[in-house]
Amino acid sequence: LTQDFLAKRCNLSISSVSRCLMHKGIDFQHRFIAYSDFFSPLLHGKISSHEAKRRIVEIIKSEDKETPLSDQKISEKLKQVDIYITQRTVAKYRKQMRILNSHYRKKSK
Repeated sequence: LTQDFLAKRCNLSISSVSRCLMHKGIDFQHRFIAYSDFFSPLLHGKISSHEAKRRIVEIIKSEDKETPLSDQKISEKLKQVDIYITQRTVAKYRKQMRILNSHYRKKSK
């Protein structure tokens, strides 16, 4: 779900939706969860960062464990399916998901 989608459904501007959600949320089990956390930002207006992260996990799960893919190679594979993110963004998302880099993912025979 994106703020853009909500704005279009409610016939509002994205900035209006963003302002409405700013500094608001719910208190759940003694933890504040911002409403904006429920919305996924779009990458270049095409896909969400959550979708890009899902694809990164997919690629890593299907890679050869003896020769794991570098962040640059993952970025190149994503470009093949029209997801244009840089190696630095792949590294950032990989770290956010607590996935090790290719050197540490390598399994020896």
